[in-house]
Amino acid sequence: MALRLSLAAALLGTFVTSLAAESPGPALVVNGSITVGTLYASSGQFAGASMAEFAGLQAWVRIENSRGGVLVGSLRKRIPLKLLAYDDHSSVTQASVLYRKLLSNNTVRLLVSDFGTVLTAPAVTVAKEHQILLFDQTGTASEFFGGSNPYIVLCDLTASQVWPIPLAHFLIAAKLRRTAVVYDLNGFDATQDQTIVSTLTKAGDAPIANVSVPTTTTAYGPTIERLAALKPDAIVELGYQLNDQAFLPAIRLSPIHPRVVFTANPGQLGNELLAADGPAALNGTYTYALPPTVAYQPVNAGMLEGQFESIFESNGHVSINFLNLAGYNTGVIIQSALASATSTSELGIREALNSDSGNLHTLLGTWRINSAGAQVAILPPVARISGSTATHLSAHVVYPLPVQTAGSF
Repeated sequence: MALRLSLAAALLGTFVTSLAAESPGPALVVNGSITVGTLYASSGQFAGASMAEFAGLQAWVRIENSRGGVLVGSLRKRIPLKLLAYDDHSSVTQASVLYRKLLSNNTVRLLVSDFGTVLTAPAVTVAKEHQILLFDQTGTASEFFGGSNPYIVLCDLTASQVWPIPLAHFLIAAKLRRTAVVYDLNGFDATQDQTIVSTLTKAGDAPIANVSVPTTTTAYGPTIERLAALKPDAIVELGYQLNDQAFLPAIRLSPIHPRVVFTANPGQLGNELLAADGPAALNGTYTYALPPTVAYQPVNAGMLEGQFESIFESNGHVSINFLNLAGYNTGVIIQSALASATSTSELGIREALNSDSGNLHTLLGTWRINSAGAQVAILPPVARISGSTATHLSAHVVYPLPVQTAGSF
């Protein structure tokens, strides 16, 4: 763990945040409630992931309101929550407008970003301009955490630049000398690519191909044809859900059969990709192992994964995935900060988060941030997908071992 955190710090860098001059922001409680503002995407490239994450955040609001609201330690009472959410339809331009709209009425005090790096990027800018603390759910690009910006904390994933450290070491340990990497041109995927290339190169196994494609890519035939002549031992494809959804059947039907095919999103949206591509496209491939595939215990903040799953599915959801858990976990980070903060100012809440860092153990693992607000504690293991059926995707951790796993999701 010490080595992992050392690597994370080296990759991300840190800065010293001064909390001396606090920005009060809007009142925390307005008309007897606390308003949480967020965006979601009901359509477009990020809809599947966004709606899954949004469902988890909605569940957190329901759970806390069933208890009388979220506990605010400095007020010594529970305050009901309201959720104000707008649909950005996966548009960065629209998201930028809507984040400003959320803050324009001066009642949103808890700002939560939409899914992923692309739709979080405009929120980082808007939150800093308004001096409102942004609870960044899954926007993991390292560029969000450079410079002296105290108005951001990453809730549910490790910053993407350190994500693939276990993956790169898995490729090295498996003696896969001929690795090809295909990545989308966005902060989430490009930073992963940089780490993989750097780590493999230092080990003497520089990738035989490093190909960038637009984030909108849904046809991988030409790229796979280029790689076929190189005869790779491993192909790593770094994209979002629709990218993986297009890549997996294309590589399966291609004339090349690398020993390892890795994609990032089955670990987050396994059943969704299974429904789109079928078990034949996913079985035998590799992905990041994230909850519920990996079970983290003990938990001292929020519910155990099984407890939340029971409540979540009782509200009409057929199954649960990582992004449902991530949306709920965002709420857990918020409620922990509000419970422990001695001040309800923006930077007072941030100071509480700094104190909570390393002490919160949630259903997503240990929550620890560096001084820039980037999560650095959890590095996702590598899992192999096998034994999946038409309705159930199964994955097992293969590196590093031992890791406690739930076995399937």
